[in-house]
Amino acid sequence: MKLRNLGAMNQILHVDLSNNKSWTEEISEDIKELFVRMARDSPLGYYTVKRETMSVSDPYGEENPVIFAGGPLTGTDAPAMRGVVVSTSPLTGGYVDSYYGGNLAQEIKYAGYDALVLKGKADKPVMITIEDDKVEILPAEKYWGLDTFETNHQIKADMNDKTLKIATIGQAGENLIPYALVSCEYNRHAGRGGIGAVMGSKQLKAFSIKGTNTVKIHDLERFDQAIAKARKELEQSEEIEELTEAGTAAALWFCP
Repeated sequence: MKLRNLGAMNQILHVDLSNNKSWTEEISEDIKELFVRMARDSPLGYYTVKRETMSVSDPYGEENPVIFAGGPLTGTDAPAMRGVVVSTSPLTGGYVDSYYGGNLAQEIKYAGYDALVLKGKADKPVMITIEDDKVEILPAEKYWGLDTFETNHQIKADMNDKTLKIATIGQAGENLIPYALVSCEYNRHAGRGGIGAVMGSKQLKAFSIKGTNTVKIHDLERFDQAIAKARKELEQSEEIEELTEAGTAAALWFCP
């Protein structure tokens, strides 16, 4: 059975800031199979970053990509909304994956992509706008120097669309602080490994995205049954209750 209807949108979007161009890449069946079998992790993000960073020696170099990806359940009714950003870390010099919640990852799927590969380096501050298959690289000097909240608000105001989903960096990323984060819709952050500084090195202030597609489900009836079971188990979980009340801090162990 083809895996086309098992949570994959079947393409990766590449944006090259050095050459001001974008293109799509179809995902092969074997990669989609891995994508489904490892639903809890980010095999697509891991596979793509390893392929794209084979010769990367400088995390701030234009050859180092920033890759946003989701999982096969992202964008469905399943309780699985998290996305991942992967790159080569300026903090460690090694592979880094940083996860975030909210609704940015779903919108990437709704725009028709399983992953975004952002690479190259712009001559001036830029932002990327994505609306389904329409992709543009636009000047962003007016946002440079703003914090992430101001940038998010101003982009939505300038584009007259509050429904856009936006990933942006602040002043730390612009100044290549090696632990700078990426803000994914106001209060959701990819905070591990300094990926915000990688975006800053590319002079990529932000990207906005909006999609009109849906994620196909192979057997909707069985899928809905599985979701109902999962939600019931989550509602009865003490660990989930603690995370709901205290966030990630609930998972940390504190010395008395």
